Amino acid sequence: MARNTVRPSPQVPTDAPTTSSTLPAVAISRLDASPKVVRHAYADLWILLLIACWSTLSGSLVQFAALCGFQDPRLWQIVIHGQVIAAAAAFVWLCYLVIGRTPWNRRRPIRRLAIRSAAVITGAAFLYTSLPAAIGAYPLWLTLFVQSAAVAWLALEVCRSRGITPARLGICPPGARTPAGRVEAWEIGNRVVAACIMGGGAAMVLLVVLRWAPLGLPVMRTTQTEAIGLTSTWDLLPAVLWTVVSEDLVIVAAIAALATAARRSTWEIYAIVCCVEIAVHLYMGLPALGYLPYAWYRVRLYLRYGRLTPLVVGHALFDVAGLSTQGFPLASKLLLGLAVVVIHELCERLVNRYRIRAVQDQPAETIGAR
Repeated sequence: MARNTVRPSPQVPTDAPTTSSTLPAVAISRLDASPKVVRHAYADLWILLLIACWSTLSGSLVQFAALCGFQDPRLWQIVIHGQVIAAAAAFVWLCYLVIGRTPWNRRRPIRRLAIRSAAVITGAAFLYTSLPAAIGAYPLWLTLFVQSAAVAWLALEVCRSRGITPARLGICPPGARTPAGRVEAWEIGNRVVAACIMGGGAAMVLLVVLRWAPLGLPVMRTTQTEAIGLTSTWDLLPAVLWTVVSEDLVIVAAIAALATAARRSTWEIYAIVCCVEIAVHLYMGLPALGYLPYAWYRVRLYLRYGRLTPLVVGHALFDVAGLSTQGFPLASKLLLGLAVVVIHELCERLVNRYRIRAVQDQPAETIGAR
């Protein structure tokens, strides 16, 4: 039997190779799609991008225009009314996709009604919180939570309508819960944090240099939390949730998946994601260019491994740590950094156990496949 084979020594290096999960790009490219479906997938990409990221993109561009010396109150009216149009489109589109996906079933009428009702309520809440009359009437954290839920559900439904299931999109794909899959998720998470440090560090260096250089270039003069409108601790976690939904689920995963389904080239995926990532950070001014390697490396990780969950978790942890320490004294930041190092070391020891199991299971899997 396979389990009776001789097992290798448990002393394995920490950088032992792991088994990659099925790449969504590979799985999607094998779908038999007609030219009509291909065109629709490409159209879905741009429509979803505009709906999901309108407020972030347009608001960032207006702030960049203000840094350049061009201020016009009418620009913010365009942002506000455009967000209402985007929310209305999301409401209609989400309801249409969910109703089309849940046909009549005599065995489960309550489940069908519950899913459709949840879609209507989510879309309606997104539309209501986007109305000009609702701006400032409710806490920011509630608005961010509602918009994050609606955009995330819409992105998943749009991808599902093109044959891209959540597993193909990278949410718990086959093999993710095996020891090798868990080790792979840890390694991807570490690389995502490294990419965030690389992008955030490059942006901060450019920010400091351009602030002190007498060049008159557009650069943010406030802190990042003030620039994006975070005024309360309660707003931190919903803001991070909105960030990972818009940047990881939509800008990286959904764009890459829909572009692959539309038979677009890899360089176009990189170009779209990098340009959009820089655009959503233009509220910082020219230091937003520092996020170029950050965007490129995250796309590379997603296309290579096809794992969305580690991408989201690593990005969220970095943003929580980074935004929560802004304005803290240096001693507090050093203590937090020490705590992060200790927690990382403990997690690394736990992952080493999964590395040993992954190496032990490899011969059994190989023999069983024969």
